[in-house]
Amino acid sequence: MRWIAPFLMLVLVLAACDEKTTPSYDALGEDGAGDDVHTGDATGDPIPDWVPEPVLPPDECEGPNPPPTGPRVDFDVDCEPCLAATEEPRDCRVDEVEEVIHGHVIIHLMCTEGSSTGLYHIETFSDMPMPFVLHAGDRVWFRFFEFGPVVSWTPWYFSLFTEEGKLLLAGIDSPTMLPHDRPGLWFQPITVELFDGICPDEEFDCFDEERVALHVTYGDHEAYVFDSTTATLGYGEPYYIQVDNAKFMKNHTCGGSVPGMFMYLIMRIPEV
Repeated sequence: MRWIAPFLMLVLVLAACDEKTTPSYDALGEDGAGDDVHTGDATGDPIPDWVPEPVLPPDECEGPNPPPTGPRVDFDVDCEPCLAATEEPRDCRVDEVEEVIHGHVIIHLMCTEGSSTGLYHIETFSDMPMPFVLHAGDRVWFRFFEFGPVVSWTPWYFSLFTEEGKLLLAGIDSPTMLPHDRPGLWFQPITVELFDGICPDEEFDCFDEERVALHVTYGDHEAYVFDSTTATLGYGEPYYIQVDNAKFMKNHTCGGSVPGMFMYLIMRIPEV
């Protein structure tokens, strides 16, 4: 086991029809923001009540917050027995949410796959913790995958969703920003994109290192979360993003170097 890493609102002209519609999503959250919309344009397509002016990207590199290192996070996933290795979601029930010490939490899941049953333990650590929206008895969808090894560690990812497909908790520890370095359903309704070219390179013996940011969006909300910083996104039950590592390694002069390091947690937290 290893140790756990000035919206200006623009009013849209509404058409005569004022029938409300509600977005829906499947068990993996294909939709996601849950914002009210009106129908009423010529095509009958839904249009949002309010559209915020886009947030401009930052023009300077944000330093670690708090300095000198920012948040430190880590996670581990154990199982007994482990079910078949697959990225397909598993139907699970939360047996217990155990807080070992403040910031060190173990989530015990009883999962099924066909006729097989397995007990999974998701262990998370953060020195800037927030409470989870997760309780014993909750039914969740659980996705977990690891592959490798790649140089010095095995990349892996996990995510927990409600039955309706709302992300509760996710973690990534990998040389790429996204699982398999491609978009997917791991974080729905959160989307995560790469934002780079802002922070200057730092020279090391075998490579140059560039701190990068995650451009995270949730409905009409967005944030740029640089390496070693955090952000809270949304309202009601918002999402808390903690980025321990988000960096590229470039211009390698030694063997056995990875293209990047990404370690972050995304969690849904109680109403604030």
